[in-house]
Amino acid sequence: MAEAPVVPPEPPAAPAEPSTQLVVEARLVDRPRAPGCGVLHVVLVMRYEVVRVVAGDYSHSELYVAHSCPEMGAAGCKEPPGERIKGFKKGDVHRLELYQGRGSGALFDTYADKSLPRYRTRCAGLLPPT
Repeated sequence: MAEAPVVPPEPPAAPAEPSTQLVVEARLVDRPRAPGCGVLHVVLVMRYEVVRVVAGDYSHSELYVAHSCPEMGAAGCKEPPGERIKGFKKGDVHRLELYQGRGSGALFDTYADKSLPRYRTRCAGLLPPT
């Protein structure tokens, strides 16, 4: 009786590239200081810890998100969950609809780690504590 040929195992799949559009629930870890909006339209990059990816592919635990004029809060999404963000506080969990791309405003990005993509918010909501 002939032996079955040995089939080598398939190599592990490469991690998916991060999506250019995401919906995530993420905890705000760090909110650097930046000048307020006024003469300049300030866009501030903040660091988040990913709690859950709702839509899209993102395999990293850290996430960098640029918010436009953060002292004014964030634009609420048309559909819940979450109430409009009125202030950005460390530890709060936000539901974020994000995209990669250029936008208007003076970008303030104080983070040394440039290996992860930067996202901009379409809208954001504050999720209730669990």
